[in-house]
Amino acid sequence: AAAAAAHEHVAARGQLSPDIVGKRQHLGRRVLAADDPDEHTVMIASATAWDRESTRGTMPERTPDDATPQLLDLPSDRGPVHCAYHKQAGGEAAVIMVGGGDGGLDGPAHALYPDLAEDLRAHGIGALRLDFRIHQFPGDVDESVHDMRVGIAFLTAQGYRRVGLLGHSFGGAVVIEAGAQEIAVTAVATLATQTAGAQRVGELAPRPIFLIHGLADTRLSPDCSRMLYEQASEPKRIELLDEATHSLRQRREDVRRLLIGWFAETLG
Repeated sequence: AAAAAAHEHVAARGQLSPDIVGKRQHLGRRVLAADDPDEHTVMIASATAWDRESTRGTMPERTPDDATPQLLDLPSDRGPVHCAYHKQAGGEAAVIMVGGGDGGLDGPAHALYPDLAEDLRAHGIGALRLDFRIHQFPGDVDESVHDMRVGIAFLTAQGYRRVGLLGHSFGGAVVIEAGAQEIAVTAVATLATQTAGAQRVGELAPRPIFLIHGLADTRLSPDCSRMLYEQASEPKRIELLDEATHSLRQRREDVRRLLIGWFAETLG
């Protein structure tokens, strides 16, 4: 009875803003609950200042100066959205990257996102690392989708015609919902995603989705990505990585390689 009551409590929070991941999982209802934030504490970005100076240069062989992103506060009617912008001059494609419910700019897997952003620039693809305005457990998908749409509007105003989305954990559901709402989105990728809030995954087609999940993830079962893969329409891809936990740090370079190749293919 207690377990049933707890499940109903989670479900009552709403289909678009339930908990991220957890030790209690009820995949049949596509609702997940989190008991504690554990690994997420190492994923919070360490940016201490917001600078609006332009980056310099866009060539794959980068110097420390031209590799520095612009740190921005994008205005919105709900407050500023903090971002790190890796400009690709003359580029037509860019990727927005978001983390989990605790936000930050660096992403999982020992700060994967800054490196991935520069990798993508070497392929002619810009990047926007975006920090949610609201950091909480459970995360609010609606509020975070608002932030994503602010980022999408920024990139399209910069002249990018193709926008990819990448989200980890709670952020996986956010990028799926944002992709379903925004026609400017060309491709969506998730890392160790939750299922709650991702109900519209089938509406992404004909745009591709790529789901990556660790088989050793005890926070969000890899069944989450399996379920969403089954619900998605083609084109779709899934990679389940041995030994990788929720942060995917054990397979960091494999994740990096997979994402570089997939975004170069889908946005190029």
